[in-house]
Amino acid sequence: FRSAVDSSADAIFIFDPVTYKFTDANKNAILSVGYSLEELRQMTPADIKPLYSLSELSAKFTPLLRGKVSELFLETQHQRKDGTIFPVEIVVSKVDGDGSLNPERFIASVRDVSQRKESENKLKMLGQALDQSGEAAIITDINGTIQYVNKSFEEITGYSAEEALGRNPRILKSSAQDPKVYRSEERRVGKECRSRWSPHH
Repeated sequence: FRSAVDSSADAIFIFDPVTYKFTDANKNAILSVGYSLEELRQMTPADIKPLYSLSELSAKFTPLLRGKVSELFLETQHQRKDGTIFPVEIVVSKVDGDGSLNPERFIASVRDVSQRKESENKLKMLGQALDQSGEAAIITDINGTIQYVNKSFEEITGYSAEEALGRNPRILKSSAQDPKVYRSEERRVGKECRSRWSPHH
């Protein structure tokens, strides 16, 4: 168990299901929040979760404690010792104990999703900008799968956003529309690809 906790790529926090005090944490957990293990053992999850009070967390953990669910998922924020805040995804599970030397405990596996959230925000901002442009545009992921289309795209191609999302831009070339209408420019935006179309004259 100990080796699995220490080798995990995620931050692992272990805490008491009654007092909610942290009892252990792996190296990644300590690095993620900037507290020493000794400091964490004087704290509860509420001390690093600015969006929740201890009573609110206790209410969330109650179904897990009573065995009504096998694990609990939270998308929230963590606060480091220096006061900085970062987004996290957390999966909490309960491990049953077998005596005082191995008591019942909660184990939280925490993943920092800062980079993913940053990418999502950039994509959202880009989408808002493209919505205001008069050009038809799509955004694809690095595999060429369409992630976003603007209103002009729907008007020019005849494809609705629902029809286009999750598909490849090749659908345009196989449609009844003149393929010359479509790709006139393609550029990289981080790891995303944006393509524009303008009517063929």
